[in-house]
Amino acid sequence: MRVRLGERVVLKIRSERPDVVLIDALGLRAPVGPGTTGILDFVAGSQGSFGVTLALGERRVGEVKVAD
Repeated sequence: MRVRLGERVVLKIRSERPDVVLIDALGLRAPVGPGTTGILDFVAGSQGSFGVTLALGERRVGEVKVAD
């Protein structure tokens, strides 16, 4: 996903197993699993590429690229 600096970002992540979705570099995390949608809601405050991962499954599920 590509967003502009200062833009609001809302990510909704689902998983068949209990886990934690996170963007570690931004200090964002939310529980996810059956019946629970993980929601990461933030304003893109710095430029760069930020990986979205499932912590327990150690799996990258996406990336947020922030540009000017």
